[in-house]
Amino acid sequence: MSIDKSIDETEIKNTGNLAVEIHSDVYDEMMYYIQKASGEVSGLGNVELIDGVFTVTSIVLLDQSNTAGSSEMTANAVGKAMFELKDEPGTLNFWWHSHSDFEVFWSGTDMTTIRELGQHGWFVSTVLNKAEDMRSAYYQKGNDFMPEIFVDHLGTTVLRTYDAELETGWNENFDNKVEERIYTPATPASRVHFPGFGGSIDEFFDDENKDYPTYMDETSRTKFEELTEQLMEDTDFTEEEINQMIVEEIERKEAEDTMTKQKRNKG
Repeated sequence: MSIDKSIDETEIKNTGNLAVEIHSDVYDEMMYYIQKASGEVSGLGNVELIDGVFTVTSIVLLDQSNTAGSSEMTANAVGKAMFELKDEPGTLNFWWHSHSDFEVFWSGTDMTTIRELGQHGWFVSTVLNKAEDMRSAYYQKGNDFMPEIFVDHLGTTVLRTYDAELETGWNENFDNKVEERIYTPATPASRVHFPGFGGSIDEFFDDENKDYPTYMDETSRTKFEELTEQLMEDTDFTEEEINQMIVEEIERKEAEDTMTKQKRNKG
């Protein structure tokens, strides 16, 4: 796989229907080899296709001869990979390789390798580099009735997995050490209403009097005080936190009113 930035004309952009997930232990193994190699390095792996997601479940490092800009696999090495992964879930339809310190792209030699590997059907390929950039593509061989397909830029993520016992311990640790203060209103979302409301929400509080909106009339200010006192009695929130909640509620109400007016105008 030489460093040649030519892209084959059959490349098409991803439609968003296909994606690649790599198990975290598989990804860590790949990155270990990539960081250790002074040049390129490559291997094969097994994938499972579920609902349009290619999940890479295992990989194998091939016998290979590498330079700073190329990695050569032998037919014998591919045969060994098939034997090593025969009992692993999925099928041997994944090729991974690195571009060392270079960008991730498909060189002309990469495209030739992809076609050779996919000559019996399809193949998924991922190219990585030492900076942990990734790029994945799907290739499907053409026939007398259908042209070959090359779908590039598949969404590629690392699937982090962990033992169920670890999750149980994490949950206990969270419950023991984290107090979540959540305010649940006793009345509907329209509970906060100030007759004098209007103007920009950015000017909700003036500089001299931080406790009241500048546009509140006396009745509204009284309701504001009553609501604040009630919430301070019923919850552990500070007056500042309560004021902020009220501000957010009024902002939400303002947005709702604006949307309602826009719908009426359209009608």
